[in-house]
Amino acid sequence: DGAAGGRHASRGGGAHTSSAGSYTVRTGDSLTSIADSFDLHGGWHALYDANKGAVGADPDRIVAGQSLDVPTENAQK
Repeated sequence: DGAAGGRHASRGGGAHTSSAGSYTVRTGDSLTSIADSFDLHGGWHALYDANKGAVGADPDRIVAGQSLDVPTENAQK
C-alpha cells in the first residue's frame, strides 16, 4: 500500500466537522487518519477520490485549514 495518504498536514488550524459531510484538516492529519476517524469504506482512497480537485495529484499534500468533502454515503455506521 505504501505511504500514500499517510503524511501529516503541517500548518496550524483547528479541526471541525459539519453535518454537511465536510472536514477541516488540522495539524497532524493525513487522509488515512481522517478516513479512519469516519470509518470510510474504501479508506483514504475514497476520501482522496472525493477531493482530487482540492488535494491535487499528490494525496500526501493536504494542509491544515484545508476543507475536505467526506463521502458520507461511504461511512460505516
